[in-house]
Amino acid sequence: MIFKVNYNVLALCLSLTFFSTVVSAVPSKQSNNLFNHANNLLDKANLAEKKSSEEIVSANKIRKELNKLRSKVRKAKDSSERNNLTKQADNLASQLKNLQDSGSKLREENKHLFKQSLEVFEEAIVERWGKKIRNRKPVSMDSETTSFISHNTRFRSVHPNMLNKMGTPTDNINPENVNKEMSLLVPALAGQNAPPDLDISSFQISRKQQYFAHIEVVSTTQQGEVLAPLNEIHKWHLILSNLSGEPIENANVEIIGHMPGHVHGLPTEPRVTEEVEPGVYKVEGVKFQMKGWWVMQFNVTDEKASSKDDSVVFNLVF
Repeated sequence: MIFKVNYNVLALCLSLTFFSTVVSAVPSKQSNNLFNHANNLLDKANLAEKKSSEEIVSANKIRKELNKLRSKVRKAKDSSERNNLTKQADNLASQLKNLQDSGSKLREENKHLFKQSLEVFEEAIVERWGKKIRNRKPVSMDSETTSFISHNTRFRSVHPNMLNKMGTPTDNINPENVNKEMSLLVPALAGQNAPPDLDISSFQISRKQQYFAHIEVVSTTQQGEVLAPLNEIHKWHLILSNLSGEPIENANVEIIGHMPGHVHGLPTEPRVTEEVEPGVYKVEGVKFQMKGWWVMQFNVTDEKASSKDDSVVFNLVF
């Protein structure tokens, strides 16, 4: 059987495919609105931080003047001079309190607005790259993993009474095999003294506020979960956008990983091997040899950026 190619139909199909590709690459009105809203919140947060810093500087100057004035009060020769200096000191103390209260209020406002802006940036990047984002939760490790350590682990002596409170496999240990006085079994290694309020989101803004980024594990478990395996080399996706929602293309990305609680980094040297689509980078060679608190830093060099040495940092707690 011989098929004749209908070139008109073929051209139409190619045109539709091209049009579909172009349309999918164009950010939606909704994502643009979200990026604009996020930037407005970020501007307000930065303004509050700037005012807070200015008021704290002013408060420090007044505190120095107040200390000098109180010294003069103590050395005053008569009650009239002492009363006059005391009134001046009280006035300065009132100004100092007002500035401290205002600075503290502005700092809280900054934190609130900054957190809000990050939440809206996250919504915006999900709206923009929805098909590439399968997991919005913090990067987690496969819960089936039973091996917690591989080397350089700090052991602590813990009393048996502390067992069943650590959330580690030691919870299931047979008490008959435990020294009743003291144990050197695995302590709370998983926590590794990570701060309780540590931001472990997989969505982060860069230090110089030029980029907004998202990371996630590419592979999935048999149950369809997006989890990092232990002691296995695996892949990530890094999505990199500027704060207007435009993908950062052809960036040079350096990856550095380490454990703050230990004196070592990653056992491998992960690299960006491909930009699978504008702003979406495939990272290969990621491997974690132990559970605990990891920090992954992505140093981004983009020729179009105003500052060439910006970075995005992610905290992971397995």
